[in-house]
Amino acid sequence: MSYFDTIYASGLPSRAINVYRYLSERANKERQCFPSIRRIASDLHISESTVYRALNELEAEGFVERKHRFRKYKEKEYGKTSNLYTVHETV
Repeated sequence: MSYFDTIYASGLPSRAINVYRYLSERANKERQCFPSIRRIASDLHISESTVYRALNELEAEGFVERKHRFRKYKEKEYGKTSNLYTVHETV
């Protein structure tokens, strides 16, 4: 059974599968990565709104966990930065 068989059988649209594969390929040993929405959209040649939809679908199905990250200055958080994505194994 292939690593991606579960997500292929999930019924998710191709946009979600493409974004999942993109995140999987960029994840570190802890299965985490933090590309920007703009970077994902640019690399996959899709719109940013399509990336948002795909991430929402992946998160709802449990394939990806998204954590919002913020810049810090003197112990205070301000200014959102890129999200941290944890890609869950599909097998």
